[in-house]
Amino acid sequence: MSPDLIPILRRKVAQVMTMSELDGREHDGRELARVLETFPRDELFQSSITELAETAQSVNRIQERPQTRLFIRKDIHGKFFNCLVYVPRDSYSTELRILIQNILVKALGAEEAEFTTQFSESILVRCHFVLRVNPSTETQFELNEIEEHIVQATLSW
Repeated sequence: MSPDLIPILRRKVAQVMTMSELDGREHDGRELARVLETFPRDELFQSSITELAETAQSVNRIQERPQTRLFIRKDIHGKFFNCLVYVPRDSYSTELRILIQNILVKALGAEEAEFTTQFSESILVRCHFVLRVNPSTETQFELNEIEEHIVQATLSW
């Protein structure tokens, strides 16, 4: 269902668009709206407006560039990490997805992992990983370091 049809998401998306200061009638504004339209619904509901704006605008900046990017958000209860990984479509395979999942599980100390993969007309594939962690364990991680491991794994294929 479109975020426009869900009142709370419609308001969030509108606030993100306003924060971006992009014109919805111009290319960058339309692309940001498309990013938000296809964003995982869990992320739309659970992200704060600031988190959503930062992530969606960063995703919007990488569109149609064949690069690997990682975005991590820890839920407010400390029980899950939500990871969005964008990889070039021509590099993506099940083996690579498993390797990326293993990198994330190890780096974030996850006990369980689930994923969904989105293919679209874009040259990028998006994998959304939800990693369950022990909330009593404080997880320290360096986003750039994890992303670099994933980039290296992508390049080796």
